[in-house]
Amino acid sequence: MIQVLFLDLLGAQNLIHNPSFECSIEAPCLFTSSETYYSFPNYACNWFLPNHGSSDIFSTKVPKECWTSMPVSTYLEVEPPVGSQLPRTGDRFAGIYTYSDFLFGGPSYREYLEIKLDSALVPGISYCAELYTSLAERPKYASNNLGMLFHDEKIDSDDWIGDPWATFGVSLPYKPQVVETLILEDTINWVRVNGIFEATSPAKYLTIGNFSDDHNTLVKDKAGKFPLKPNYLNAYYFIDDVSLTRFYEKTFSFAGNTEICKGTSSTIEASGLEDMTWTTLADPLTIVSNDGRLVVNPDITTSYCVSGRNCSKIVKDTITIVVHPRPTVNLGTDITFCMGETSTLDAGVGFTDYMWPDKSSSRFLEVSEAGDYIVHVENQYGCEMSDTLHVSIHDIPEVNLGNDTLLCNENFYTLTAGSGQNDYLWSTGSTEPILTPTSSGKYEVTVRNECGESQDSVTIYSMRDIFVPNVITANGDDLNAKFEINGTGDLGNPAKLNIFNRWGSQIFADSNYQNNWPRDTENIVAGIYFYTLDYPGCKSFKGLIHILK
Repeated sequence: MIQVLFLDLLGAQNLIHNPSFECSIEAPCLFTSSETYYSFPNYACNWFLPNHGSSDIFSTKVPKECWTSMPVSTYLEVEPPVGSQLPRTGDRFAGIYTYSDFLFGGPSYREYLEIKLDSALVPGISYCAELYTSLAERPKYASNNLGMLFHDEKIDSDDWIGDPWATFGVSLPYKPQVVETLILEDTINWVRVNGIFEATSPAKYLTIGNFSDDHNTLVKDKAGKFPLKPNYLNAYYFIDDVSLTRFYEKTFSFAGNTEICKGTSSTIEASGLEDMTWTTLADPLTIVSNDGRLVVNPDITTSYCVSGRNCSKIVKDTITIVVHPRPTVNLGTDITFCMGETSTLDAGVGFTDYMWPDKSSSRFLEVSEAGDYIVHVENQYGCEMSDTLHVSIHDIPEVNLGNDTLLCNENFYTLTAGSGQNDYLWSTGSTEPILTPTSSGKYEVTVRNECGESQDSVTIYSMRDIFVPNVITANGDDLNAKFEINGTGDLGNPAKLNIFNRWGSQIFADSNYQNNWPRDTENIVAGIYFYTLDYPGCKSFKGLIHILK
């Protein structure tokens, strides 16, 4: 785990008393805010104009028909609004000319914003000066050299000449400590302009604007919406959120795991600086994250570079994500053993931790029940892996061919010896789990698996095998003395039997005849008898019985 570093942020107080031009007194409605006529310090609260230029304050609170209304104005078409923008913070922001090639008939017209600092700078101490700006979209040009000048005494161009009109919009001949050398062209977003400088004097004032004349200012014709109107032959920038703080060297603070297991991810949190971006060390041109949060899941150990901004200073650092291998565990193939036996599962050697379903932490696990067994293992890096093995338990096979059966017709049914066993052997020689007989008789099957074998048999009788006698000898020798119906084996004769004498009188009836007539052979009269033998739902027999004595 990365240790978090804490920085001493004392002294980060903003020395600009009114950084976003807020004020309880609202800006005037007209486009010009010349200090001479509109008392700029009163409605700009702490800000004033060093060269009597017509710097502006825009507000979301004034009516739409005012020049100073933002984000859009319905000012007269002869003087359309300079642009449309929302304040970055608060309700207000300022606007100044940084370049003009046609305004009041003179070159190098400039507008500035000046303020007194809350406290004087300390010589030898470094400071961070910063503001946000956005280019007005309607004027023709964009320019560079927007700067921040820190000076000891208040700048007042009247001190040079004494006539305000003679110094109206004059370019101030100073060299600012912070200057943006690029032409700023963003008309949608607020762009940060900042820089670090070391104070060389106890400066008490800040002035913002372009301190270079036309000859030393880079200009780009951006073809604004009203480029040919005189008041739009210029470069005009909105200004907001001005700050001046003491500069401290800063480093990154990191949090997150820098060691991961292959196949997992880690989140690295970087803090302490602004505008942070991440790349890989191997490919510094491709950004993999554009904030302080980096989510990674590399397959191999990989180094990442993070860069951030401390004022205008770019700070970089490197974080290496070490990828550890995950363990390999193999319980083997699924196993089967017989009921009453046990088997020992082996997770293998070389792991620092084991975990089985029963919470045991041994390398081995003895099992005696069927089911899925999963083991989790951990290596020396804390990386985990698991494997699962299925245990099947077999018993001696059971087979049941059913009860002996008497068939009414020749439609033989299928005999089933079950499924999932290793071997089947029928008395017919078949080795299939099922058998469909083609004739009556006894059928046997032997079923085997790795745990043992079982047998069963069934006898199938057919109506065509039934034999009904027509002679009984009731002479006392117990031979052929009963009306015995053969062909149904142990089933007996599950039929209804009726016996009639020669005069048609019923002398015997049994709904489940069991070969037991006549019951009294001594008293039975010799002669001819008539019978009906009915197998319900199957077949009926009729005939004569001759009893001899």
